[in-house]
Formats: sequence, C-alpha cells, structure tokens
Amino acid sequence: MSIILNNGDCYSIIPSLDNNSVDLVITDPPYSLGNCKGGGLYKPVGSDSPDNPYKRKSTNSIRELKDLGCNEFNAKDFLELIRPKMKKFYGFFFCNKPLLPEYLNYANDNKLLFEIFSLIKSNPIPARNNHFLPDTEYCVMLRERGTYFSKNALFDDYKKNYIVSCSGKRLHPAEKPVEFIERFIRVCCPEHGTILDPFMGSGSTGVACKKLGRSFIGIEKNKKYFELSEERINDKSNEEQAQKQNQLDTSS
Repeated sequence: MSIILNNGDCYSIIPSLDNNSVDLVITDPPYSLGNCKGGGLYKPVGSDSPDNPYKRKSTNSIRELKDLGCNEFNAKDFLELIRPKMKKFYGFFFCNKPLLPEYLNYANDNKLLFEIFSLIKSNPIPARNNHFLPDTEYCVMLRERGTYFSKNALFDDYKKNYIVSCSGKRLHPAEKPVEFIERFIRVCCPEHGTILDPFMGSGSTGVACKKLGRSFIGIEKNKKYFELSEERINDKSNEEQAQKQNQLDTSS
C-alpha cells in the first residue's frame, strides 16, 4: 500500500500520472454553484431576523465554497482528463442536482453503466419556499462493463442511500463521511488496488483507503486543506485501524 499526496492543481498534476494505473476514482469535484448567493434561500418560513442562523450558515458555506473555486465546473472535460489514467473507466463523483445531467449524458455517450447514490441529511435546513427540502446530495457511479465488483462485502455496502447528521463542526464545507466512502471501496476496488482523489478536500477518501489497505493518490490545491488531509491520513490511529482490517481480511 502506498500513499501519495500532492499539493497543487489537479488539472496540472493528473497529466503526469501513469496511464492505466488507477483502479478507481472517488472524488468530490466542484458543484457548479454558479451565481447562487444564498440570500433568503435557507430562511425558514416566517423568519425575517437578520441574525437567522440558517441564512448565516448558508451564506458562509456558499462563500467558502466559492473561495475554493467551486462556482464553475465542466464535468465532461474533467472526466476526459482522468479517463486515460484508469485501467477501465470506474469512478464515484459527488455532485449536486444541476450536475447530474452532465454525468448521465457522459455515461450515455460513452456506453458506461451508472448508478445514483444519495447522501441524505437527517436534519436539513428547513427551506421550503416553493421547493422540497434541500436534504439530498448525490454521488454518481460511472463504470465500464467488466470492472471489479465484489459479491462479498457487507450487506449495507450495497445500499444506495446513506443518512448523515449535519450537526457539529465540519472539517471542510463539503466534507463527506468516511464510512460512506468505505462502502464504495469494499465493493468496487480490489485488494491492493489504487484509488485516485483529484479533489481531496479534508482527506476522507485517503483515510478510508488507508483503513482498508488500498493505495491512494490524493491531490488538493488549497494549502490549508492539503495540510489537514496530510495530518488526518498520517494519523497513527488510522494505521492501527488498517492493521486490524488487514488481520481480519487475512483470517477470513
């Protein structure tokens, strides 16, 4: 198992990676927030207070994501960039609803199999002004026929919904649960396989890879989050979890 972490722009680093070297991509690219400013979007009905915590939380999160370059993203260009690096096309891509058609059109144009997974918030911001609650983020799986798919993972690993609480302080405005990512790895990446995350964020994919004994290539442009990822992935407790997991795998 090897861990390679890169602090830089993935669009510059990915071309330097070896072709046909990656078994699986798991990543959370920018969400194409466009010109969304938050405004009153997350304001509960009947609340006009300037100190409204929902509005403040929404505006701060959107501002931080825009500072990280998450307001524009071309899914097709990105998928074409990573395609030569994979042994066969195989990836999980977190996205919001506006980006779903781009991923599904790419799957259709390239004859790829696809699945849509849902990350469901148990306590969503109570916005219901002419729309349903914003309680769901998506993850699209795209893969070629003949790619690895384990029949021996845990039963819950095959579920396409994952419920998460939004309470508590997050390490990153778009942080994803390590346990959710572990499901993808157990089912879709062979032992000793290599996983690429070009938008590493706070390092959740790397933590999951280390725990489950897969090699990992992570790329993160933001210096602060790169250092956070490096610290999380190199945490000794993750090494202990990986050793325990390897012992379980060997004995089973």
